[in-house]
Amino acid sequence: MILCFAEIICRSETPGQLHRVLSTPERKTNAQAMDFDRGGNDGSSRQTYARNARNSIKSKAFAILWRTRLGLARTFFGMKLLGLTGGIACGKSTLAAWLRQKGAAIIDADQLVHELYSDLDFAAKVAAFFDEEIRDDAGHVARGKLSTLVFGNAEALQKLEAFVHPAVADLCDEKLRALLLQNQPPQVAVLEAVKLIESGQANRCDEVWCVSCKPETQLQRLVENRHLSEDQARARLASQPDFELQKIILSQLKISLICLQNDGSLEQIQAAAEQHWNQLIA
Repeated sequence: MILCFAEIICRSETPGQLHRVLSTPERKTNAQAMDFDRGGNDGSSRQTYARNARNSIKSKAFAILWRTRLGLARTFFGMKLLGLTGGIACGKSTLAAWLRQKGAAIIDADQLVHELYSDLDFAAKVAAFFDEEIRDDAGHVARGKLSTLVFGNAEALQKLEAFVHPAVADLCDEKLRALLLQNQPPQVAVLEAVKLIESGQANRCDEVWCVSCKPETQLQRLVENRHLSEDQARARLASQPDFELQKIILSQLKISLICLQNDGSLEQIQAAAEQHWNQLIA
């Protein structure tokens, strides 16, 4: 089935790339597969060979299809991608933890950025954008120093994001391919990101959940839970993306958007999410 679908795409979207994937069998990937090629007929060898070939083709075909951002590429292999976004102190991470309990795999864009900033080569490339040193003694990006430089500097932030967002997307692809190659891939993978729309990541999602709450609720949570001063909290809120504009963009992209209001209790937001979760996995 994967081969038939890939051949259709081969003729229309990416003929050169996908033709090479399908015309070059993945053989002799390990000793058991080599035994099968030489005529071994035990069940273990046949199963190993079939699994290796199937996983390799699935991984390569998925990478190509995913890059074309075809809607079918998201769900063809039985795993849906749910985008999760929302403003600061709205409860996005709380909802992500609930989704993990439901069996979803969580890919946190902030953690991906942290992983990239810990890479010495990547950190050096980021440092080249700035006159001041933004790395720590170990050569990693010091996020506190970096935040100080770009906070309130729209031009510096735009340059940084233009470099970081594509790298995050590539790393996200790696995580998704690893999930797909598991013996039992999750039914849903969740991509949690504040700038899900601006980074282009929403384009790949089957559905996007946006968690929001009243500004006064955000302010209260930032002061009480994160111990910011009121001025600091207001400055953070002022720097947040325009989620009303994001909703308009999603509607133009014809991506299903679920808005979850989180001014109440944990039980209330979970009850609201339960209904949409059941619809997603149905």
